[in-house]
Amino acid sequence: PFGGYVTAAGIAEGLAQGEASFLVLMASDTLVLQTPSACRLPGGKSLGACPVHLKLLGCGTNEPIDEFWRLVYQHCQVGVEKIFPMETIVDEQLVRAYFNAGLLVVRPERGLLRSWQADFTNLYRLPEFEAIFQQNEYYAIFMHQAVLAGSVLSSLKPEEFQMLPFEMNYPLHLHTRVAVERRPSNLNQLITCRYENYGESFGNPEVHASIQIDQPLREWLQTHFE
Repeated sequence: PFGGYVTAAGIAEGLAQGEASFLVLMASDTLVLQTPSACRLPGGKSLGACPVHLKLLGCGTNEPIDEFWRLVYQHCQVGVEKIFPMETIVDEQLVRAYFNAGLLVVRPERGLLRSWQADFTNLYRLPEFEAIFQQNEYYAIFMHQAVLAGSVLSSLKPEEFQMLPFEMNYPLHLHTRVAVERRPSNLNQLITCRYENYGESFGNPEVHASIQIDQPLREWLQTHFE
């Protein structure tokens, strides 16, 4: 389902090389609420990203590597020593590196997004993956994100990765599932957020009751989305 997104990422990276220091790829259901200064990666960093929101298909650091991830690592040529842990945003599970594809910052010259495009194109129609897709639709839906992890880990040194702040790519559509002590109390605190379905996110009484939206942002949202 997200094959077009991967292709667009690879094409955009090629166009950006030699033209920009950084390329930021954001899912279309993203609101930018403050200047995303963290997208200016510090020296030595080639990828800025956030962990996935939920573990779902992720491989826990204390779990054996399952068949799906074994195949991803095998075809992307990922050595075990290159895999590092990260904690999911919403359910706070420790997993082997698994990035949310909805917000990625890269240095175009490193070719990370083009490698992702090539790996995805080579992998998603392999018979062994098609068999796994039949087991659970989530494998097909999130194949692009799993291949992103494999592709990045195969060529990126752990020290080249920059974790973006919690206030970026925040999952507003999952707000009520985030631990109360970690939830932002005001939407204006966030830098960028994801809303997936505007009506479900902003029309949800639970969300409205648990997060404040100050003016003029509230009026702007009403004007642009209602």
